[in-house]
Amino acid sequence: MDRTTSYAENWHRQPSPFDGTGRLPDDSQWSVIAALWLLAAWSDEPGWRSEAFIGTAADRSAEPWGEVPALADLSAAGGFAATGARVLTAQVQDAPGRPFEPTRPREDVRAEVAALLADRIPAADERTARLLDFLAGRLAVPYPDLLHVDAGDDGLHLLRREHSGRVLRVTVAPGSPGATDLRTRLACVMTLLGRFLWVDNNNPVSFRAWIGPRTDEDAAQWWVRTREDPPDDVPQFRPLTEEEFRTGMDQVVRGSLVADYDDEDEDGDEGGEWPPALPPGHLAGHLCEDLVDLLLSRVGAVEQLAYAGYFPVTDEPDEEYNATVVIVGEREVAVLDVDVLG
Repeated sequence: MDRTTSYAENWHRQPSPFDGTGRLPDDSQWSVIAALWLLAAWSDEPGWRSEAFIGTAADRSAEPWGEVPALADLSAAGGFAATGARVLTAQVQDAPGRPFEPTRPREDVRAEVAALLADRIPAADERTARLLDFLAGRLAVPYPDLLHVDAGDDGLHLLRREHSGRVLRVTVAPGSPGATDLRTRLACVMTLLGRFLWVDNNNPVSFRAWIGPRTDEDAAQWWVRTREDPPDDVPQFRPLTEEEFRTGMDQVVRGSLVADYDDEDEDGDEGGEWPPALPPGHLAGHLCEDLVDLLLSRVGAVEQLAYAGYFPVTDEPDEEYNATVVIVGEREVAVLDVDVLG
């Protein structure tokens, strides 16, 4: 059984087309790439394709991009033939030794990027619109240099440089993206959930999934089979309904989105519902729903659902183990680990 994880997973990073190229995306770049790939999966007959390229340019201190740099340098950094460009935003200094400051307000840049993307990628429903807005935000924050580059074709080309000189070029052009396979879609969902859900200030909530042919093994045996090392003990598995599975996953999201609530509610949540309800239409809710739907639909008619460990469907969840949900279907079995303990 192949394990599927986030592209930003610290210990078991999901394999990707960038492996072996010498140009691996960092976590910030992965959130952009995963959003692009997932948009294709969420769109009905999108009529567009995307491309992502990782390159390098001079770092910001050596060559500020307050003005458009040489097109030859942009071509080399973006892995394509640039014929023109305009600066959407850049970090510049008023004088040597002064801090870098953006040339435009962040929200103005985000709004313009969102409009550029919307011209190419139609929002078929609310979740697609939320994901498009997230993508625009990730391209515009936290402090990038961002250029809209012309390559003499019908594509939208955005070139994003970090302070160190790392470059991400994103292209959206007419065409067909092809089908998104299940593991890629799961990995994209897990990567994006990791941007929202946190165990603490340093560790995101992580997800791992295994899917394999149906056998006569029970839930505990599937748990053992998917462990990296032979375990000394096996947790107790308890039956779970599909409704409880969805409720438990919703609780995981609500309980791990604390930073988001803190930003929106300066007075805190003392005395209120805990975990608080998700803001209406929040992208994390759509991502969680997609993760659950993908696993349930893949295995076929569900014949058994069971969980072990810290899965919040009871008043006293087991804190000795991270949560594992085993889904036994008529065709296949799915095992989902949810690391909420860090």
